Amino acid sequence: MIMSLVVLFSLTGDHTRPIFDVDWSKSNNKIATACGDNNVRVFSVELEREEGEERESAHLQLLQTLKGHKQDVNGVAWCEKNSNLLASASDDETVIVWHLSKE
Repeated sequence: MIMSLVVLFSLTGDHTRPIFDVDWSKSNNKIATACGDNNVRVFSVELEREEGEERESAHLQLLQTLKGHKQDVNGVAWCEKNSNLLASASDDETVIVWHLSKE
């Protein structure tokens, strides 16, 4: 069986340096990126399928830019047990655990 892969969406324009890691939360429809500009970015993702359309479309919105690292951020990971917790790891030899709350 041959599978066909189609680009659903692309994150562009919100990062000024390379993106080193991405994690998509399984429970809160958010994507976090680890970037070479020392920051973590959190995006909301809304998937929808228009009536009669074959494929889903996605709408992304930058929610927050998390500043706290002094060097490149290399990794991000959402907590599986609490979708408001996000960990990031950096070349500055730190791991920061962020608590994201609705404002």
